[in-house]
Amino acid sequence: MLCCRSHPSAVKNCQVSHHSEPVPEFVKNNDDADAQLSHDKALFKRPLKNKDCPICFLLLPEATSGKSTATLQFPCCGKIICRGCDYALFIEGDETSCPFCRSTLSNNGDDCVNLLRKRTERNDPAAMFELGTCYFTGELGVSIDQSKGLELWLRAGELGLATAYMNIGLIYKQGRGVEKDETKSKYYYELAAMGGNVRARHHLGWLETVAHNIERATRHYLIAAEGGNLNSVMTIEEFFSRGLVTKSEYKQALRAYQEYIDEVKSEQRDKAAAYDESYSYLAE
Repeated sequence: MLCCRSHPSAVKNCQVSHHSEPVPEFVKNNDDADAQLSHDKALFKRPLKNKDCPICFLLLPEATSGKSTATLQFPCCGKIICRGCDYALFIEGDETSCPFCRSTLSNNGDDCVNLLRKRTERNDPAAMFELGTCYFTGELGVSIDQSKGLELWLRAGELGLATAYMNIGLIYKQGRGVEKDETKSKYYYELAAMGGNVRARHHLGWLETVAHNIERATRHYLIAAEGGNLNSVMTIEEFFSRGLVTKSEYKQALRAYQEYIDEVKSEQRDKAAAYDESYSYLAE
């Protein structure tokens, strides 16, 4: 049907070449109290919400599961819509062209890659991310070049696409083709979280939980709950049952999560999720 899908996490079976990008000084040595305070101020600042779907005008859901493709991006013009509108246009309906630029949509991989390359040349971070993902996975007939894929993800992150930083953090966490590096992994998770990526925020909460820094973990989980991350809500529930957080904090998480659901829920999106579970807007 459509030739370009959003890839919230495209690191399955990836092996990338080592990339020697520098790590900022505060990551190497964060003993300086002033630097740490400044860093934390930026880290725990509430990120901006996602944009609205340009068709239904409901908040675009955050894809917080590696199985979720809760949004669809058109390779021709880069516009992003929710899966509810995708379902209405292309599955229930018989639309065959982009509803924005009216380009004919193609299932041909070469056509899609050419469109992604053109938008990448215009410094479109979403196109860079998609093209980088193709280099990692070999999708759309692209020859695997994981070093090139990492380079594109880094450029996409620098241009503001938080999901790219999230994926880079994941490959350093798992050591998939790069030398496993927990410091770099956390650094990229932090960049992603500050950019609004909810999965990265939850990962940071988990890292602080493992380190027994419950206060910092809770701050991360509360922000993630605002972005619809159910796992963060469940973790705070577990904290509450153990007396690690207050009743007020637990209520805050529940209220924030419900407010998110109220913003993204729609009958059309429910139909899309019933058609394909990967289209679900409910975050794991």
